[in-house]
Amino acid sequence: MTTRPGKTIAIIASCFAGVLLASMVFLNSKLASMSSPMISSVIVHLMGTLACMFILGIQGREPLSVVARRSPLWSYGGGVLGATVVVLCNITVNSSIGLSGTVSMMLLGQTIFSALADHYAWLGLEKKKLKIQDVVQIFLILCGCMILLFWS
Repeated sequence: MTTRPGKTIAIIASCFAGVLLASMVFLNSKLASMSSPMISSVIVHLMGTLACMFILGIQGREPLSVVARRSPLWSYGGGVLGATVVVLCNITVNSSIGLSGTVSMMLLGQTIFSALADHYAWLGLEKKKLKIQDVVQIFLILCGCMILLFWS
């Protein structure tokens, strides 16, 4: 099995993003356990906003007002979804399923949605036919989630 160097870098970067995601979910849930899921979400999004504004200031990018005028209204929905994800993670990590259960179920949900979004060309994606490999992948992730959640 050979892979292109760009693909290898993307695989490693994606794996690292997964580590960061699990770390973020853990840290957010700890903050939520000391306050509330909603307050934690506000705090972490404020911190993220400040960090992004600092980085944008260093880079000298165009002003946010220019970008905001060019962006369609629906494109701001990602912020609402992000806040919802943080609140749900704050609740579930602090429940009986814990961090590993939360992250594994997130992976299952992401994989199912992504396969359907590709298959039906949702959100302007290029249509990609659902293959048997996709169904097997989802089934195996589901099996892993069930083992993690119910066999401990």
